[in-house]
Amino acid sequence: MKKVINNTYIVKKTNEEAIRTILKQNGRVTIALLSKLTGLSVATCGNILNELLSNNEVIETELENSTGGRRARQFQLNANYKQVAGLAVSNEGGIHSIDVVVANWIGDPLHSETLYYEEITYSVIEGLVGKLVKEFPNIQGVGIGIPGVVSHGVIGICDIKNLINIPIKDRIEASHSIKVNVENEIHYALSGFYKKQNYKEPKTIAMLAFIKDNPPGARFIVNGHPLKGATNFAGEISFLPLEGSWNEQLEKLYNPDTSISVVVKMIASTISIMNPEAIVLIGGLSNKMSIDEIYERCSELIPKEHMPKLFLLENVREYYRNGLITLTLETLQFNIKLIERGQNL
Repeated sequence: MKKVINNTYIVKKTNEEAIRTILKQNGRVTIALLSKLTGLSVATCGNILNELLSNNEVIETELENSTGGRRARQFQLNANYKQVAGLAVSNEGGIHSIDVVVANWIGDPLHSETLYYEEITYSVIEGLVGKLVKEFPNIQGVGIGIPGVVSHGVIGICDIKNLINIPIKDRIEASHSIKVNVENEIHYALSGFYKKQNYKEPKTIAMLAFIKDNPPGARFIVNGHPLKGATNFAGEISFLPLEGSWNEQLEKLYNPDTSISVVVKMIASTISIMNPEAIVLIGGLSNKMSIDEIYERCSELIPKEHMPKLFLLENVREYYRNGLITLTLETLQFNIKLIERGQNL
């Protein structure tokens, strides 16, 4: 028998999340402004604020500046009530590293560092999470970016062989009682890039990564939503049958004399399937190429009226970190999926 969640509980949690969102977006607010922006009654806003004040989730600040009447109370989120950490796991160029960032509840960075290892195993990642949780006890969520395919928290295809078939999400959640989100590294980087653009309308864009000594990969956002596919395999462009066998194709990609031909065919394939408005190229291999030459050679395969804008990012770290933080913060929100009548749960 399916468990039915009490409607009152859902309404209460949804209202609380609406107030948290307004506080994050506006900083310091009065109850009257909260009521206006959320559409909730002043009484409901006041009751919820009192609960959030009692557990130190929200703090009261100085009174609002006087406009001639009684000065209103103002409230803001306690930024360090919750914290999150992001771990960007990499083996680019055979160098094993983890880029670490810790941020508060409103996304402000508190700590960052890059750590280097002889090899990266599950024990290395779990030990690092334990160290961070001890140093920042308010961490409630961790996002982990992996150079590979992650399905239901289990790492499948991966450039770091020691992590293959590891149920990293469940293990770390069980060990530390925190939320864990494990995704392909490009998924985080693309999300960070997309959010920084502040698009007024949903867009369709792709990010393709050509990284030294690693198979190429891609991730997509379609009409503002990530496209992952049935098993999170969407974007594994190294499996496109373009240049002989899988190994032969990688050899041509890594060869300076033939690499641009492989890159152009992968970009053209992406355009013909997705028809994106923009494609972002990252990684050491693409950084050595001319974006103008890539565009012209793609235009020989794709009609120019269907060609997207091409961007070449030499440094993706800022977007990667931003994606790690924002997506991990989202995992701490209360979400409910609405089901249409007659649809299976």
